Amino acid sequence: MEKRLILRGLLAGAVGGVLAFLFARIFAEPQIRQAVDYEDGRERAQAALDRAAGIAAEQAHADPFSRTVQGNAGIGVAMIFFGVAMGALSPSRTRSAWAVPAGSGPGASRSWSPAAVSSACTWCRS
Repeated sequence: MEKRLILRGLLAGAVGGVLAFLFARIFAEPQIRQAVDYEDGRERAQAALDRAAGIAAEQAHADPFSRTVQGNAGIGVAMIFFGVAMGALSPSRTRSAWAVPAGSGPGASRSWSPAAVSSACTWCRS
């Protein structure tokens, strides 16, 4: 039962991660691209001012991953992994919060214990 619940959570998290990736590629990535272009232009302008003033230029560091890799593979892998992790944690936390009343059989109804409700509310607020 728990394995099936966690597997469903993993699948739901992966689907959520893919949807989050698509949202980020469509809506967030163009804004990030504009911000990076602005920053690059500002750095070029500052370098031109420094050269005109006779100030030695700083050495530019090379990024280990290009913006293309960060915007495509990086954000995709990160969103999907995060979705899968949250999908695995949510069902296990919910499952552990359910309490079975003592002395009841397999067909007994389940109810939330006060400690589980308090724990879930605290987790949701954080």
